[in-house]
Amino acid sequence: MNTNVLINGKAIGEFTLYIDRKASECINFAALEIQRYVKMTTGDILPLVTTRPTGAYIELKVSTPDCIHDGEIQHDGFAFDVDGDHVTIYAKEQRGVLYGAYELLEKMGWRFLAQRSNQRGMEWHDYMLPCEINKNVGLTTDVQLSPYVNNPVMFYRDSINYCNFEEDFCAKIRLNAETWGSRKFGAQRGDALGMTGPNGHSFGYLIPVSEYGESHPEYFAEIDGKRRNTLAAGDPPGLGTAQPCLTNPDLVAIAAAKLREYADKNTHPARKIVSVSQNDNTKWCMCEKCRKAYEERGGIGGVVVDFVNKVAEEFEKTHPDYIVHTYLYWGTAEAVMKKDIKFRHNVMPQYCITHCHNHAIDDATCNYNVHANEILERVGKLTDNLFIWDYRSPMGSALAIMPNIRFLRSNMACMARNNVKGIYSEMALFNFCTPNLEELRSYLYGKLTWNPYMTEEEYQEHIDDFLMGFYGKGWRHVKEMIEYYENACAGKHHINMTPDRFEIRVPKAGEIVSPQDSKVENRQRALFFDRDKAEEICEHCRDLINKARKEGTSVNNHRLNILETGIIWLQLHLLMEEKVKAGGAEKDKYVKLNILLLENMRIYCMKYTVEIGMKNIQFMYDGKYELPVSQWDSPTAYGGVE
Repeated sequence: MNTNVLINGKAIGEFTLYIDRKASECINFAALEIQRYVKMTTGDILPLVTTRPTGAYIELKVSTPDCIHDGEIQHDGFAFDVDGDHVTIYAKEQRGVLYGAYELLEKMGWRFLAQRSNQRGMEWHDYMLPCEINKNVGLTTDVQLSPYVNNPVMFYRDSINYCNFEEDFCAKIRLNAETWGSRKFGAQRGDALGMTGPNGHSFGYLIPVSEYGESHPEYFAEIDGKRRNTLAAGDPPGLGTAQPCLTNPDLVAIAAAKLREYADKNTHPARKIVSVSQNDNTKWCMCEKCRKAYEERGGIGGVVVDFVNKVAEEFEKTHPDYIVHTYLYWGTAEAVMKKDIKFRHNVMPQYCITHCHNHAIDDATCNYNVHANEILERVGKLTDNLFIWDYRSPMGSALAIMPNIRFLRSNMACMARNNVKGIYSEMALFNFCTPNLEELRSYLYGKLTWNPYMTEEEYQEHIDDFLMGFYGKGWRHVKEMIEYYENACAGKHHINMTPDRFEIRVPKAGEIVSPQDSKVENRQRALFFDRDKAEEICEHCRDLINKARKEGTSVNNHRLNILETGIIWLQLHLLMEEKVKAGGAEKDKYVKLNILLLENMRIYCMKYTVEIGMKNIQFMYDGKYELPVSQWDSPTAYGGVE
């Protein structure tokens, strides 16, 4: 790249990399990453040695008590020490050293924006920031280093979507967890946090029907006078099994024993979380004893937390270094609030938050979010280990661009202020190659889970970094499009967990509502903004994308085509039906637009998007332009990758 890099005024080519000869695989990998990127930047190959060198060197190691900042490092944070020409990067966790290595590379101007892919339009290699944004980067970069510590605010950081499945990329943006075991970080990247045993909805696994159904039907929910002690063939235990009878005194010991089985088989030192959480249904026990307990404890949620606390107390006797996870889900949080039920110190409740994505969580003018924020504030005072499950994708309208980039920073800060220590974000989980800015969200999410208290100026710098690298020279037009689009959506209410996910009835002030129970106000496809403004808004967004396209490369333009597909889908979603009925030139225009949509979806293999979104675009098909669903089955037929 012909870029000269200095560290505190000394050419980086004069430095040696030093690690202990017994250094872990992760620390060795961190040194090799510095070596690799420096070579790509300046052409210098830094020697990597295992005996302390003379002259200038960069040392990577696990922190020891004699390190200046050892007592200040938390979780997988890291520290830099500088003593003349000796730079030390150290951490208590192995992966913290790797994060420190990547931070040094970022100071040199590197940005890690997206995972590598051979998907058309998503081909990617890491990006060296030009001087257009970072004035320190150009012909010469002088990285000024002084001692400091950099700790994460949240110790558990995970999100999942199609664009961050790769472990290499997740390590670069400091996502450190494997909630569903879909990634394998391994020793090279310092392993990852995760659960042992079932990852959630675990009652059906801890008290299995297969083991106790016949011999102890009283262990399972009584509904309409009958014990539900069977499981339909093919149903996973955590979904199909009725909830246990939580007031049965035998179940605490049974559940704790099952947790011990899981923990004793665990070979991953970083996976010291076990789950004691409700099955994914509302089949709660209605026996006389349980109904009385619900009344005394403010509702079902109070009884659930009492049970979890008892199991956690019993399990702690043999495994004091584990954390017990549970859900606040489907109304259980409200009961906890009523009685201010506190969680044991070794319990990590996960609040499955549903909120309006078109307003900040702490926006007092949005009554949905007033309720969500009240739960967040109250529960945050009842535990030191609050965990969040954040539904962040447009599940019922998979191609839509969620207008929430402007709220990601403030929402993450709101969570952090309320004692949130871990977060799992379910982003575009069911899609592949979506046109809704998921790459940008994934990049920002990594930054925000580490530092949710960043300033708005810092946040905008991260956005600019990404857009410049991902969309090329026309990136400013893309940023203008995002801001225009989100401003056009302002004032609407959108919760992605409502039955049809369109515009929802706004509750009256003081009215307590649950998003699952909300009524749909407008069934005329008023998604994000009014239909009478849709054509003007969508076509202006497409004009801005076209301006960016004129300045980009072929790879940038593929990405812009993908982005435009989301705007086209929304325009058709809102207007196609009426335009086809109107006939004439308007119909012809929208039929051509629909063909472009379908072609883009084939070219860029939006396979899961189609699977989920097909219901939402079925009405767009018209006569000879209708395509059989079978044509969407195999993306490889269109040059894509499985």
